[in-house]
Amino acid sequence: MPAVPFMQRLQVVGEQPDETTSRPVLLLDGLRTGLDVSITHTDDTVAAAVAESPCRIGIDLAEVRGVSSGLQSMWMKDYEIHEIRDSEDPDLTSAMNWSAREAAFKASDARDAFRPADWSVTFGTDQIVCSYRGVIQPTRIQFFRLAGGPLLAVATHGGTVPWVVFESPQCTLASQASREDRLNTATIFRDHPHD
Repeated sequence: MPAVPFMQRLQVVGEQPDETTSRPVLLLDGLRTGLDVSITHTDDTVAAAVAESPCRIGIDLAEVRGVSSGLQSMWMKDYEIHEIRDSEDPDLTSAMNWSAREAAFKASDARDAFRPADWSVTFGTDQIVCSYRGVIQPTRIQFFRLAGGPLLAVATHGGTVPWVVFESPQCTLASQASREDRLNTATIFRDHPHD
């Protein structure tokens, strides 16, 4: 009997597929791998991250564009709105705020549905602080972006930055944490032709 290729032995399923929100689970030959996985996408870009337990991982892609004041007032605190408005690049800061809160939610142990107004983000000089219902979360957030493309937020809870695979019309790349625990855009697998 021929061997089954490794990638065909992997499966991503919902932890609780009938729930409102469900963390993805990575299976190998039908068994849980013990790896934490997070997946995100936009119209033309997809990213996935994998981390070893006990690290929790959450990622989110966000298009870098302005957000209406109506949406901001629905899911942001006043200080967040001021921080965005007063920044050098309000569109980028808004995307960072949104993607950080969603990535932090995915990396957290929260079991309820994602409600953006329950989360807040503060940008300090050396760190990003995410809070859930007023409680600061022990989550590290890092960002990276391909030129002109969407912003990718990577949130980790309880471990080092994981492997991340990022696929867009411009290129495919993989990154892994370095010894300094920083995300390195290390390996470009292939360049995509520009239209």
